[in-house]
Order: sequence, then C-alpha cells, then structure tokens
Amino acid sequence: PWEQLSGKELSYNNLLDCDAALQLARSFSSGGAFCAILKHLNPCGAALAETPLEALRKAKLCDPRSHFGGIIIFNQELGVEVADAIREDFAEIVLAPAYSSEALAILARNKNLRVMQTRLEAMGSGMQLRSIEGGILVQERDNKISLVADAQSMTPREALPVETDDLQFAWTVAANVKSNAVVIVKGGMLIGVGAGQMSRIDAAELAIERARLFGHSLEGSVAASDAFFPFPDTVEKLAAAGIKAIIAPAGARRDEEVVDEASRQGLSLLFVSDRHFRH
Repeated sequence: PWEQLSGKELSYNNLLDCDAALQLARSFSSGGAFCAILKHLNPCGAALAETPLEALRKAKLCDPRSHFGGIIIFNQELGVEVADAIREDFAEIVLAPAYSSEALAILARNKNLRVMQTRLEAMGSGMQLRSIEGGILVQERDNKISLVADAQSMTPREALPVETDDLQFAWTVAANVKSNAVVIVKGGMLIGVGAGQMSRIDAAELAIERARLFGHSLEGSVAASDAFFPFPDTVEKLAAAGIKAIIAPAGARRDEEVVDEASRQGLSLLFVSDRHFRH
C-alpha cells in the first residue's frame, strides 16, 4: 500500500512502523487534516487541524521530546510549508497520499529521510499473521472501531459536543496504541499516552504524567481506554487529574462500581461494545 519515493532503504522495523502508521491514519482518511507521529509502533503525537502544517505542529506539541526520529504520517497532500517544517527536525519516515513536486524536491534533499507515498484505502483480505514458536497465528485485522454516537452513556452528566468529538478521536487513537493503553485528548490533539503498561491504572498514571511533563492542561480533557476498567480506581485517578469524559469498553465484573465512581466524580462515562487489546 505504499511506494518509496526517496531516501534510504527500508529496514524490517521501518516496515512495521509504516504499517502501524497506515492503520492509524486510515481511521482519519476524511474529516480534516490529520497528522500522527509514531515511535516503536505507538503514536507519541496526533492531531486534527485545518491544514496539514497545523496538524503537524500540534502533533509535535504532544511530546516535544519523543517525536525526534519519528515516523510521520498525513492524510492529505503535502506542500512546501509542510516539507520545510518536517526538515526542521530529524524524522525517519514521512508518509502521505500525495506530495507537490516542490515539496517532494525539498524532502529529497535529506538522503536519510525515507519518503513514502501511501494509499489510505483498505487493501487485500485484512488478515494478520504472527509467528510463534512452532507455528503461525492468523486473525482478521482489528480495523473496526465503533462510533461514539453508538456508545451508551452511563452517567447523569452528558458529554458536551466538543467532548464528543475529542472522545471519538481518543477512542480511535487508543485502538492503535499497545495495550494496556490509556490516552488523553483535548481540542483534537493527543496530549497524553500511556502505552504497553502492565495494569490499566499504570497506563492512566503514565498518560497523566506525560501530559503534565510537557505543560498540557488536563482540565476539560477526555480519556479513552482500549479495554474495560477492572476496578474503579482508574476512573478516580483520571477525574482527579481534570478529565471530564471517558470512553471505554464494557464487560468488567465491576462495571457497576466503575459507573458509580464516575457518577460520584461528575464525569461523563460512555461504554462501547468493542475492545482492542493491541499486542
């Protein structure tokens, strides 16, 4: 689903990163300019904006330290201004559905930058294969992410319209983060990521810590968890940080306790039927 236009040869890890970036960007193929920056298969920045340049700048703000040497993907054609902004920092790979000839020439000046033209439309059977000792696992790709509009509101507080938009953004990004995953979003911008943690509350604490480290205000933000909350402690932790709305799958034995805690905290809690558990 991609063609290399310039730069060094792609490595094994580069190809895995390209695939992870593509799966995320496909979920934002319409509805504004989208940019994500990935490191080691996880997004460390993502944003929606009016233009690709603004989306890139917002994505870099999420984690100003980690985006260095990242894989940058866009859902729209790139022009000269975006190409110049990409070259301001070191990037491993840039992917976009199209480039102006001038932008391509600018990016090609960096011989180490791998420039890829990618197709955002789905291709093939969508099957995913993983090797294990003595065999191969085969499953369908996890590419069906539910809509917030179809989620069940569980608490008296209804999410505000701006929060609903951010919840959809957060839920879509969370599905593309290594589990256990909790992400925090505000104003169409990823501001905190807790990825690949051994417990869900660890993921929430990490997302909160990273957001605060880089000066993001958590007041009025939203959070998404890629799987259900086994205990209400994570909801309590997110509420104390300033999060006002949370989206997560249902299905835990203590769902009722989680809902009760969210209600006590004055949060909007939305339950969806799908979970993602990316491994």
